[in-house]
Amino acid sequence: MVDSRHDYLSLEPDVEVDFNKIRWLVADIRDGGPAASDLAQLLYHADLLPGWYDDWVIFEQERVQQLRLDGLEALALHYLQMGDTACATEAALAATSIEPLRESAQLVLLKCHVQAGNHVSAMQTFHDFRVRLNRELGVRPSSIFASVMDPVHSFQVSEAQPPPRSRTAFQ
Repeated sequence: MVDSRHDYLSLEPDVEVDFNKIRWLVADIRDGGPAASDLAQLLYHADLLPGWYDDWVIFEQERVQQLRLDGLEALALHYLQMGDTACATEAALAATSIEPLRESAQLVLLKCHVQAGNHVSAMQTFHDFRVRLNRELGVRPSSIFASVMDPVHSFQVSEAQPPPRSRTAFQ
């Protein structure tokens, strides 16, 4: 498992490391390759040395977290392109649970709701994120974030109009 033949310690080449699997998986997703479901699960649950707080560990934990976030967002977009809004939403929700203030993750989640036709969920996601950003950072979402809601607002306006009255025998 450990190679000590040199002046330093290293792992034997045949030892599998989750971090490397995550890197390869994210690269594969970004390149448009199929995301193997067993490997994709690493993105949902791969924490590096949980409970460790040494300076070097915290830096590496942040690297793994950013890689997971990038991978989950790419996975969600991949599923959206395939038309699988349920899996896309699951990946986007995982990303937003890791980093709730990450606008790119919230944007992907919003796109999932809009593409699935879940307008109320889209409005709730938009509202919750806008309120949280304002409360915690005193800022608003970007105009790109707001523009994703355009189809939802159009839907609301058209649905809010009463249907035209028609003449029937029951009037």
